[in-house]
Amino acid sequence: MKNEKIKEEILFDIMSEEQMNTLFLELADTQLWQAILRYNRIKDAQAINSLASLDPFKDPTAVARTQGIRIGTYGIETEVNRLKEESNKKESK
Repeated sequence: MKNEKIKEEILFDIMSEEQMNTLFLELADTQLWQAILRYNRIKDAQAINSLASLDPFKDPTAVARTQGIRIGTYGIETEVNRLKEESNKKESK
């Protein structure tokens, strides 16, 4: 467990938050980003279909897991969109 913690710390020390945000902004206008968005939409549709078939009283864990998938798929997208808006505001000033 300790080795995993050390690896995680090293991973996060590879780049600063500013560097990460810069890469997110560069990603935003690429075909790779379009592929990521398409993948997110496919996974979201699958999650919605799963939610429709689940009984929250019989299997609340599966419902929570599926809702978590939906939230997770939009995390990066939301951050990239926020950074783009912030960048556009700075440029327009």
